[in-house]
Amino acid sequence: MKYMKTTNLTYPRPRWRYFILFQSWPQFESWLVIILLSTIVLYLLAKTVDPNTIPIEGLAIGAGIGSLFSVFSVIPVQFTVIDCNQDHAQLLFRQVEYWGYIKHAESGDIVIFRQNLPRLLRWDEGNITLRTDVSTIKVTGPVCILKAIQRNLIKKVNAGMGPGAP
Repeated sequence: MKYMKTTNLTYPRPRWRYFILFQSWPQFESWLVIILLSTIVLYLLAKTVDPNTIPIEGLAIGAGIGSLFSVFSVIPVQFTVIDCNQDHAQLLFRQVEYWGYIKHAESGDIVIFRQNLPRLLRWDEGNITLRTDVSTIKVTGPVCILKAIQRNLIKKVNAGMGPGAP
């Protein structure tokens, strides 16, 4: 298998778009529901154990700040696999599936993978899109996953591992 070349990670949206913390309204709604539910459940559990527990506002602030990693981790980025052959494409598909993604939709040269999670915990911003051209594949998705996928792809291909490697 020949060596794999990829571009650096780039940010496909306009620069100003990354100053907005949430990338969509449904993402914000889902995040808010999760924070409210978890805060209320934690508060009620803590209240049954100790009546002098942390105020609910403190729990909400802690849960909100602690959960922002999830929001930052799905900021969209992209990279392109250059001079891609069939083995590289198979390895890329296996890497995406290895990270817990399942095929969601396919149309012509575009394949969309989504996280294998319940809808409340799954944001569309976490989807990975593979757009295939003649000898390139453009990969778009969340920054935390694409960094790992890109690093693993390059390491496995350049170390001589075949498409059967996860």
